[in-house]
Amino acid sequence: EDRDFFNLEEKLFIEKYVPYTTTNGPEYFVKKRLDYVVKPVISREGMSVTIVRRKEKIHSKYNLYDNELMLYQEYLELPKRNVVIQEERVEKYEVIGVFLTGETYSGSVCRLGSEITDWESHWISMGLK
Repeated sequence: EDRDFFNLEEKLFIEKYVPYTTTNGPEYFVKKRLDYVVKPVISREGMSVTIVRRKEKIHSKYNLYDNELMLYQEYLELPKRNVVIQEERVEKYEVIGVFLTGETYSGSVCRLGSEITDWESHWISMGLK
């Protein structure tokens, strides 16, 4: 939330493409009646993640990072894709991400899995050599 850290071009990019994210608690989302996600700043395999919707909460299967600093992030509906896994057609949520090293692109990843990442997720990673 330190807006002086970014230049104007970066601020506009962030506002357009990055869901609102804070470590200051859920008040922003509650006040605006927005769905949001609570997740540890550092974790893995979707542990200790909670999706908070107006009528429900969805929790991770595993909660090893409950005592860590948490992020509160605007919830965005994930696209679903029908795929064949081990000869069975299933519906999975799709997430595409990129990795930057400094300011340089270093790889991409596509995850197919549950709404919250878990050990049953399927990954396709690509990197630059």
